[in-house]
Amino acid sequence: MTKPSLTRLVYLFSTLLSVQSVSFAQMGTVPDLMLYDRLFSGSNWFSLPTDDYGTNGAVSLLNLPSGATSFRVSGLKVEDPLFGQLPTSWFNVRHSILKFDESNRSATFSPVFSDSSLLASGFDYYKGDYGFLDFTLHLNGGIGDDVRWRFIGANAAYDGGSYLLGSLPSTYGESVAQSFLFDVRSRRNGWQFDYSASYQKYIPGKTTLSDVGSENGISYLNWSYGGKLKESRAGMSFFASSGTASDSFAIGAQVSSFLYGNHASEDSWWYDATGYQYSGMIIKTLNSGKNRLVFSFEPDVQNVYSESFASRKLTTLTGKIRLERPFGRTYISITPGFVNHEVTWSSTIRRDISARLGFQAEFLHDYAFYPNIFFINLTDTSLNEPPKDGFGFRIASISANYSSGLFKMVSRVGFVDSDFYVPYQNSISDTMIQFIGKSLKTVFFTEDLTLSLPWKMTLRSKTTLLPSPDIDDFLQLQTWGQAVQQIPLFHNNLKLYVAGEFTYQYGGNSMVWFDELRSSGICNTRYYTNERLNFNVRVGGNIGDFHIFYVIYNVEGRLFSTLGKMPYRNNLKIFGVEWNFIE
Repeated sequence: MTKPSLTRLVYLFSTLLSVQSVSFAQMGTVPDLMLYDRLFSGSNWFSLPTDDYGTNGAVSLLNLPSGATSFRVSGLKVEDPLFGQLPTSWFNVRHSILKFDESNRSATFSPVFSDSSLLASGFDYYKGDYGFLDFTLHLNGGIGDDVRWRFIGANAAYDGGSYLLGSLPSTYGESVAQSFLFDVRSRRNGWQFDYSASYQKYIPGKTTLSDVGSENGISYLNWSYGGKLKESRAGMSFFASSGTASDSFAIGAQVSSFLYGNHASEDSWWYDATGYQYSGMIIKTLNSGKNRLVFSFEPDVQNVYSESFASRKLTTLTGKIRLERPFGRTYISITPGFVNHEVTWSSTIRRDISARLGFQAEFLHDYAFYPNIFFINLTDTSLNEPPKDGFGFRIASISANYSSGLFKMVSRVGFVDSDFYVPYQNSISDTMIQFIGKSLKTVFFTEDLTLSLPWKMTLRSKTTLLPSPDIDDFLQLQTWGQAVQQIPLFHNNLKLYVAGEFTYQYGGNSMVWFDELRSSGICNTRYYTNERLNFNVRVGGNIGDFHIFYVIYNVEGRLFSTLGKMPYRNNLKIFGVEWNFIE
């Protein structure tokens, strides 16, 4: 490690001592532009965006493969039939309610509807460097007192290939993410009905990579334009729920179709394919005395067809029975279940010592599947399949939470155990993708702290630490911190804020990004030679329903990539305006 890196590392941990936080609801005065902003601040997942805007990237729970986490919309699991995780830019964090469930390893998005007496519509306009333009229109309406609807149209464009190797601009292909969402909620005879229709498109500027030489053991990489990767999704869903807190029932279903096109200049990477996802959910809740029973059943079918006559189908059936019971200040939950032929189970024990202090123990044994792309070869390149369809994993942890007037803390220590397969290449020029077995057996620590100072300053941070000896293949540390100073003026009619934040990741020297698999893996060479410490600055203000802000990602302007084989990230400046119209 170089001397400048050591200096920044010492500075990082000195900053970490003063900038700590707990996971709590997003502050309304500080905007989240993209999902990765919320991932860093709201979850203990490892987050590795592919570019500054986060059109795509890797999301991992404690270094487990992506199948260990899931994204849900209104309770229904939404996945890509080919790649597994959807492009992260498709998930709207500015106009959705997002809840992280660490126990179930899921992030659930729910639509935001205006109430019966207040209908809010408006737009977001963000303009920045490298052709960055993000425009979102959101409309809200109602029919009588029982029907609410909303429409969101968003288009984000970003030239993520500019200034890769110096100060001269160049165009390597624009990244575009589009989302159009229409949601309706109605209430009738004690039932709530949710309907949703959506269309989304993802077009990242695809690049190819070559090694232009090395110096002092550091490889220098050159990116050049190589074509377009296109993906679009059209989906519809329905969810109905009824009942009381003691006896409720819910049922939902969704269908989605996907179109893929990798129209690269290299014939070996060219393909067109079609995918489908059909899924449903049934939930029944019963209360008997202090006992609460929750039955859930979730079928899911994902299949892919390509013009090369390659196809693959993944069918999963997930069932769970959760028993919950309080014993005074102690709460116990036991959940046996299954995923296809695999038995799963989890349990939680929570004890509130006082109004300020509580402890919780969690035990989890679960199973997840690899995405279909690991088993289907859509191109002329060589691909070796993993010997298993999925992987099991076990997580045990004990946490303590403390809350006082100005200080909140959630500390967690645990152990993760799993054996799985990850993509692997001998070198960056090797087109043969293999899958090799990895064993993850290590303790982990997470720390969420917040300090609310009396002069309207809030200090927050979130840290995940896995002291694994395998530093090349796994991340060991991810930490995020933010300091926010609010400045209310003119009898609180003008609300200004200034925020600074940092992210730091350590480990994973051989971790690389497989664009053709849209997954992270490892390579036989240490590619991560860039700075892992990144600073961002935000300033802005609110006047009624008008919000204006300015943000700088990567303030120091250092060229760095989150994973090897990915374009270098840039110093990105964004000016933004959000305006809501209230009826």
